[in-house]
Amino acid sequence: MINGAPGVGKTTVGRRYCETDPGATLIDIDAIRADLAGWSRSVTSGQDARDLAVANVQRHLVDGQTVVIPQYIGRPGFLAQLHGIAARCESPFCEALLVADVEATIERFLRRRRDNEKSGVVHPEADIAELEVETRLRSIVVSLERDARQRGATIVVNHAVDQTVDEIVAICNDARKR
Repeated sequence: MINGAPGVGKTTVGRRYCETDPGATLIDIDAIRADLAGWSRSVTSGQDARDLAVANVQRHLVDGQTVVIPQYIGRPGFLAQLHGIAARCESPFCEALLVADVEATIERFLRRRRDNEKSGVVHPEADIAELEVETRLRSIVVSLERDARQRGATIVVNHAVDQTVDEIVAICNDARKR
């Protein structure tokens, strides 16, 4: 599980992780959500995407695969659900909170939003109003870091992608040894 604020680089790091591990599967909840018909008009599309992701996670873990989920998860219940699935499948659960300079995170978020708008892509994060982006992201970063510390999750600073992947691989390898 690669948790973190929108725009911090979770999906980039998750994809690179999967490139280094042929037995790893990336489950991108935002992509699942965006593939649902009428998702942007549906009040249940977020939950529907999480439900589909959970089914995929369980199927892949039962098959002995590593599952990488790059997602901002502020709902402790969903993290507990994923942890429970891993335990039932006798797979280690590893959570890394990916953090970066908040100004750089805000800039990446806004750049991605502009790029998506130019290409006609609607992303689930579009529900954050432009004037609220900076305040919301700062609040998300503070709450994610506080909650991660309380859960004992490892906090990883997003440096160069390969270095960050190496750190997450080491964290996951440690979890496998336990």
